Amino acid sequence: MTDKILVFYKNILARIIKNETQFFWGGIVIVALFNVALFELSFKLSNAAEKSDFYIAMTKSPEVLEVQAPVSEPPQEVRGIYMSAYVAGDKIRREKLFKLIDDTELNAVVIDIKDSTGKVFFDAQSELIRSYDTVDVRIADIDPLLEDLHKRGMWVIARQVVFQDPELADARPDLAVHSKRTGKSWRDNGGRRWMDTASKDVWNYNMILAREAASRGFDEIQFDYIRFPSDGNISDMSFPVWDGKTPKYDVLRSFFEYIDKNLSPLGVKTSVDLFGMTFSRVDKPTDDLGIGQRVVDAAPYIDYISPMVYPSHYPPTFEGYANPAAHPYAIVDIALKDAASAFVNSRAKARPWLQDFDMGADYNAAMIRAQIKASRDNGASGWLLWNPSNIYTQAALDKDVK
Repeated sequence: MTDKILVFYKNILARIIKNETQFFWGGIVIVALFNVALFELSFKLSNAAEKSDFYIAMTKSPEVLEVQAPVSEPPQEVRGIYMSAYVAGDKIRREKLFKLIDDTELNAVVIDIKDSTGKVFFDAQSELIRSYDTVDVRIADIDPLLEDLHKRGMWVIARQVVFQDPELADARPDLAVHSKRTGKSWRDNGGRRWMDTASKDVWNYNMILAREAASRGFDEIQFDYIRFPSDGNISDMSFPVWDGKTPKYDVLRSFFEYIDKNLSPLGVKTSVDLFGMTFSRVDKPTDDLGIGQRVVDAAPYIDYISPMVYPSHYPPTFEGYANPAAHPYAIVDIALKDAASAFVNSRAKARPWLQDFDMGADYNAAMIRAQIKASRDNGASGWLLWNPSNIYTQAALDKDVK
């Protein structure tokens, strides 16, 4: 049964990611492949340098930037929405969301600074990031935007996709997952490329970006796609750094510790997005869904854990529900109860992503409120609404609470 649930979960996640992609950039741009000889040379050099101690925090510290202190402590209950870089960078489109913020209980916003394309969406000044040519400025006025949001009383969260990164795969093909069959970059079912989850250079690159986001005034850095690939020809994958023997969850535990080591001293809060099903596997110590994700590994090092408990992403007959999407309260309630023990005396707090899009059922205000109620009934520290097109159901949001 576990295998069937996992397969279903992977497939449905791939569908929603594909839908998200279609909303904003209309398809994956296929980039030129590096020649095999160059790849193999780079791969061997990286392999020799990293293979033996990939799980240890890097000895080379990320570039140091002066970091602003957070504007305030996070709200006791974070009530947020997702805003893509494309909307955030468009003054007309973002004004619609600003009005929603001003008119409702919302007090937080999650903004992409790097998504699954690997593009960095603001004018990052890091020499390393610049040298990799991964910047594609979509939010040209990032500083005034953050100032405006803070004036509105918003807690501003930077969303940063980590290991799915086609742009970094272009810049550092030696650190990308590659195909055993072709020797070229391995691609998942959506044609997307991934970086080696165990690579300290990949960790460093992402930490430099996170630290710069903090220096620009983001209150919290949220890491997404912190996992091994979940779909595609998994057996064809070859990793330049990961030895294939160290448990995947140990690799990610070390990365969570690395996040803590580098960001906590700056005063910026941290969060991670996990598959919703991880919350229902807390009682199975070695079950990392095959992708390295376990709640217990993030809890000691991260401030907020955000499971993507979208009811539409659960398989038919899950916990006896023929169509889980039609039971928003029950699914969120089950997930948070299943994982409650992982948060006892833990640094981390649960703060789920909730569904505000149509999949599996037509989601109305009552269904969104049901998810919010389940979050509150289980003591979550807040909630975040996900809609890839950034169109939210205002009727689901209270008007007078701030």
